[in-house]
Amino acid sequence: LDFWAIMSKSEQDEAVGMAIIGKN
Repeated sequence: LDFWAIMSKSEQDEAVGMAIIGKN
C-alpha cells in the first residue's frame, strides 16, 4: 500500500514537518 499516494497534500506536509521535528 502506497500510503503517500492516498494522503492529501496537507497530510503529506504535516508528516514531513513531524519527521523534521523528530530529527532535531
